Amino acid sequence: TADGFTQKKKISRRGSSNSIVSTGSECGPPLGMYRGNKKETHIQRLVRLRTGYVLATVNVLLDAYGAILIKKHGVGLSTWEINFCRMGFAGLFMICISGLMRVLERRNHSRQESQNLMNNDIAPPAKNERIIAKWYRLPQLSMVSWATVSIGVFFVTFLCPALTNYALFEIPLALAISLTATTPLYTMPLGFIMKGEIPSRKSFIGALFSVSGVVVLCIWGIDGD
Repeated sequence: TADGFTQKKKISRRGSSNSIVSTGSECGPPLGMYRGNKKETHIQRLVRLRTGYVLATVNVLLDAYGAILIKKHGVGLSTWEINFCRMGFAGLFMICISGLMRVLERRNHSRQESQNLMNNDIAPPAKNERIIAKWYRLPQLSMVSWATVSIGVFFVTFLCPALTNYALFEIPLALAISLTATTPLYTMPLGFIMKGEIPSRKSFIGALFSVSGVVVLCIWGIDGD
């Protein structure tokens, strides 16, 4: 082309029902992240992705540090007791945050109403406006959706950490953490079966590198004792 860039044919990809735009296997920004239901710009997408990469890296570091703490201070506790401490503390913490955010929301709402009454500025109700649930409130879902979410929470949030805690005391710590790098071996075929997503070449290369590191650690990185 005249500007020196080659035009590529755009391929329509499916995203989640709550996303504005989807690129590849990413779900895209949730509704309410930007004002209006407009598509995000290229710069906004880069900022969102870089923020996600940073948060994902911090999550991996915190997960590894948590595994070290469990390995060191969890001796004498069963995997269910450790899991109960983790899930119980997380539940209480989320309840406190939700309650605090609701108090702040009610205070801001009452303050805004008082200002509108003083200025005689009463906004008419918007028609056909989609109400976006706050992140600290429970979403309005059907019974089938709640059952599906509950099953996912049981396997991912409860059973997975329980099995991980059990493995921490049975095999070396480095090996237990490194085995989580084999996740792409399961997510790629499941994504193809359940969502019809075809893995890219980069996905195959990344999965190959991650699994190769685990194989090297299993064979040469652990002492025979």
